Amino acid sequence: MSRFPTAIAHVDADAFFASVEQAMHPEYRGKPVVTGKERNIVAAASYEAKAKGIKRGVALWDVKKLCPDCIILPSDYETYSIYSLRMFSILRRYSPLVEEASIDEAYVDLTGVARYHRKGYKRIAMEMQRAVRDELGIGISIGVGLSKSIAKLASKYRKPAGITAVSSGMRSLFLKTQKVGNVCGIGPSAQALLAKQGIVTADDFARLPEGLVKRMLGKLGVELWFELNGAVVRPVTTEETPPRQSIMKSKTFAPPSRDRNFIRAQWIRNLESACIKARRHGLLASRVALFLRKNDFDHVSDEVKLIQKSSLPNQVIPLLDPLFAELFDPRIEYRATGVILSDLACDAGIQYSLFDDPSLTEKKRDLYDAVGELGERYGKHTVSSGASLYLRRDKKTSRADAPARKKNLLKGETFRRRLNVPLWDVRL
Repeated sequence: MSRFPTAIAHVDADAFFASVEQAMHPEYRGKPVVTGKERNIVAAASYEAKAKGIKRGVALWDVKKLCPDCIILPSDYETYSIYSLRMFSILRRYSPLVEEASIDEAYVDLTGVARYHRKGYKRIAMEMQRAVRDELGIGISIGVGLSKSIAKLASKYRKPAGITAVSSGMRSLFLKTQKVGNVCGIGPSAQALLAKQGIVTADDFARLPEGLVKRMLGKLGVELWFELNGAVVRPVTTEETPPRQSIMKSKTFAPPSRDRNFIRAQWIRNLESACIKARRHGLLASRVALFLRKNDFDHVSDEVKLIQKSSLPNQVIPLLDPLFAELFDPRIEYRATGVILSDLACDAGIQYSLFDDPSLTEKKRDLYDAVGELGERYGKHTVSSGASLYLRRDKKTSRADAPARKKNLLKGETFRRRLNVPLWDVRL
């Protein structure tokens, strides 16, 4: 206990999307695999592909130059989500306090469980890693430290399939091996500012006086400083944290399009998805932004301020339509759309103005409450705007290939409604 007065593990899946594909397709194991065919850029790359110089965000035509035999697959996010849930379920066998940080990483509070499991924290981490590998066929790297910040640094230290436990006595020595820019929360601007003070490593930063850290980086910097010095400022929590600043939903489509109706349908679908998330968290937006990304990755955008805070698509669509008319150019091909809800506030009841029709607004809210219930029961977007009909057009292109799980349906399944199980696509 003196070596680990607190023990927090950061679990990070290794090349998660590509690893899941290799687990689902045994014939892909040991071969270079990338996902992202539907976007024409790499979403994830296996370590075999990374060894060829392939990184996330690389265009697929460059992938073919770097590695002609690379296996390029469409992303199967549904199966990745299932594997993610199963991975988190395995972690909860070792501690009930598991915070899902993203689809492929989690924090696990192991403080005190060493006595229950009758083994040290590093041995517990080894057992977690072995269980995930044996049951799911994917690799994970684990860092164990006194705080979240140290644990996250440690999990990256020996990837892939690495385990690094940083005790209180080893904290300073370990932080000397880490550049200050590796600390989650210290971006390029903060790193440049610290470099002017001669701060190069995470240990240099941890040794600064607290007052100097506060003057340079403010409250966030002080929190990181405490965490690197072994204090738990950000405890592991199992509560879902609602989005506070903004909600963004975007969609990349293939092939690029200049079809006005199709692109309008895409951003309306983005808006509906963002509003669904806002209503789930009980939030209302005061501002809504719309952006269109061109095929050359440049983008145009604009935003509107809402007179009345809202999370209802049919109140926002009439306000975004004029923005879309100004942004859209029929001569240009677009590859993505996106909507951002910002200036969010808790839905504590609507304050109506003199010119509002309260009964009409309440009817709209009741309508979307019903739409939400249908979505929970039959799948997201079961009921949606009529503009979504344009999204059902069948585009026969190699980039629009669906993953195997969507093409090979089990009895009784539909494209929108499937059992929550992965489906192996094994060819003998």
